[in-house]
Amino acid sequence: MENAPLELQAKIYPMTLKEEEELNTFIDENLKSGRIWISKSQYAAPCFFIPKKDRSK
Repeated sequence: MENAPLELQAKIYPMTLKEEEELNTFIDENLKSGRIWISKSQYAAPCFFIPKKDRSK
């Protein structure tokens, strides 16, 4: 992607403190298990929290 733009305009979605803590826990657990790894890409994808009907994690 030689001609890829250096910056993309994207909307930032705010998270609650609880959502941020849950996301950090998810990332830490999955980094340690090797399911995900740190990327050096200049692009990122958003994540969304969808609550379960029974309110469990």
